[in-house]
Amino acid sequence: MIFLALAAALWETHKSAAAVALASGLVGVAVSLSSNVSLTLLSLSRQFAAATSAAQQAALLAAGQAVLATGDPLAIYPSAGAYVSLLLIAVAGLLFSVILLRPHRAAGIVGLLASGCDLVYWLTVFLAPSSRASLLAAGGLFWMIWHLLVGLSLLRLAKE
Repeated sequence: MIFLALAAALWETHKSAAAVALASGLVGVAVSLSSNVSLTLLSLSRQFAAATSAAQQAALLAAGQAVLATGDPLAIYPSAGAYVSLLLIAVAGLLFSVILLRPHRAAGIVGLLASGCDLVYWLTVFLAPSSRASLLAAGGLFWMIWHLLVGLSLLRLAKE
């Protein structure tokens, strides 16, 4: 939602950058939703509840455990969908933050830090998982602050 709001607010002055950022963000969110293990596990749990034999339940339980084993975001090699989603959302955040630097400096700087952490994480696939986890944690903190600052900036724009 924040990408849509930012694109609408910045459309008049930065059409092409806002369009690229919005497209990148929306595709990133779609990839994230489509590769999210939660939806797969929900489907498996419904099938498990409806299973009529112990063999069916055992097979569904094994499938659920396999999904959980491959869906860990801090695993050495997360799924391709997680990486693509992270990259696209980080690019969207980076573009919107660059646009925001002049009118809303704090939001722009925090957004650059957030997307920068995510991009460095994305580029450091082969480093130790513990160092990459700290990048995700820092990026997550910066994203939360960025969302608050962008929300305040949008409220100020709405009052003008």
